[in-house]
Amino acid sequence: MRRTTCRASLVEALMNEPIATDISLTLPLSSDFADAVTIAQTIVSQGESDLSDVAALLSTGQYGSAVLYDLFGSESLSVFPLEELLCGAVAQF
Repeated sequence: MRRTTCRASLVEALMNEPIATDISLTLPLSSDFADAVTIAQTIVSQGESDLSDVAALLSTGQYGSAVLYDLFGSESLSVFPLEELLCGAVAQF
């Protein structure tokens, strides 16, 4: 398991919102490429869900939370799935 920690406290402090605890993501290591594809699809689905929550958070004035969800959603669509596929390709050999 790989652990990724994103710190959002600075964003919340800048937005004058209560500071929540750090949020960490645990990304599983794939055993082969097929497993990596399945995991990547799950991560992309979660990223889409996070990004759809951003509009609702912005409309209620929760700007710090919206930035946090935007960060995780963007990473879940662009970075984390590619890391999974790369690890799966390496594990295949």
